[in-house]
Amino acid sequence: MKIILFNPYEIAPYAMGPTEIIIP
Repeated sequence: MKIILFNPYEIAPYAMGPTEIIIP
């Protein structure tokens, strides 16, 4: 399962742009 976070700043303020979380 792939989760795309378009608001990564709520979780990781240092992240830039969309964040992809890969969960097998």
